[in-house]
Amino acid sequence: MGLRRDGDPGHFRARRRIATHNMPGMTPREMLTAPMAFLAPAAALDGLTPAAADQRLPGANHSIAEIVAHLAFWQQWFLRRFNGVAEPMVQRAGEGWPAVTPGAWGEVEGAFRSGLILLVSEAEKATGAGRWS
Repeated sequence: MGLRRDGDPGHFRARRRIATHNMPGMTPREMLTAPMAFLAPAAALDGLTPAAADQRLPGANHSIAEIVAHLAFWQQWFLRRFNGVAEPMVQRAGEGWPAVTPGAWGEVEGAFRSGLILLVSEAEKATGAGRWS
């Protein structure tokens, strides 16, 4: 938890509470695939070349492809849990980072994009396409 310079964490909680209190409800689709106030997660990948996705920059722990594979891993874990599969949390952090071979960007990106669509579909079924508030 962050602290103000005077050490009081209270304003962080208050600001977070105000920000979410004043935000109108959003549908699952608006939240995950077609937002109005920010770039949709999948749209952030538009135009990214396989070579750029595979590249690990000096000082970076992971390539973009590895990060997106990690996100897709957790999407699938969440979907299984959401659908009643009693799958435990991974025991070691590395288990949530699937190996990505060079040239696999299309598969990794496709898994992430389809995971978003599945999340929206499941959330819409669960909420009757209603708004999250």
